[in-house]
Amino acid sequence: MERIIVQNPRIRSCGVSFIENYYPQRGRSFCPYAWNEDSVQNDKRSIEGYDDTYLRSKWFVEAVAADSAYWSQPFFDGHDAKTPLVAYLQPIHDEQGRVVAILGADLSLDFMTGLVQSLDSIFRSNAWYISLTDEATSYVLAHDGTYITHPDHRRILKGNFFVHIKDADTRGLAKEAIQHMMEGQKSYSETDKVMRVNRVENYLFYLPLMGIDWTLAVAVPWL
Repeated sequence: MERIIVQNPRIRSCGVSFIENYYPQRGRSFCPYAWNEDSVQNDKRSIEGYDDTYLRSKWFVEAVAADSAYWSQPFFDGHDAKTPLVAYLQPIHDEQGRVVAILGADLSLDFMTGLVQSLDSIFRSNAWYISLTDEATSYVLAHDGTYITHPDHRRILKGNFFVHIKDADTRGLAKEAIQHMMEGQKSYSETDKVMRVNRVENYLFYLPLMGIDWTLAVAVPWL
C-alpha cells in the first residue's frame, strides 16, 4: 500500500479493508492503510478492534457482494471534508475463492479540473475555434449529472448539470440530451441542439469516458 501511493502521487490513500472477524485477535475489524497528504507523506495507520464503521458502509457491503473491481461514486475526503475523491475497489480472495477483503485506492479528483482547463485552453488556441468564442466550458459529469469538474470549485460534487440544463430548457431539448448522456451515447454534429447553459445559448457536445460511467460535456456558445 505504501508503494502504491509512493509510485502514484495522485492517489490520496490506499487500504485493505478485511471482512468482519477475519483477524479475531485484532477485534471485529481490521483495515491497515497508507495515507498521503501535503504535510504528511506515507503515513501508515490502521482501523482495528471495534471500530466497525466501514463494515457497515454501503461501499464496502456492495464491493464484497459484487465480487468485482469497479469505480466508486465520487465523495469528499473524510480527513478534510473538501477534497473530491473517487475510489477504485478490488476484491481480495482467499485460497477457497472467498472474498476476504477489499483493496481500495482513493484518487484525488483535483487534477481532473486542471486537465479539463487545459483542454479548454487547447480548444481556444486552435484557429478554427477562435472564430467562435473564448467562452466554451468543459465539464466531467457523473452518471447522474453531478459535476466531477467545474470552473467554480464550490459546485464540484454538489451541483448537477442535468438539473441545470433542464431548468433552463424552454424548447424540450434537454431531456433528449440527458437521456443520451446517461445511456453513454456521444453527440453528433447533425443532431446537436442549441440550449441554454449558464444563461447563454450553447451547442452542447458530449462523449462518454472509457472505463468509467462518466461523460465529458463541452458547451460552446452559439453565435
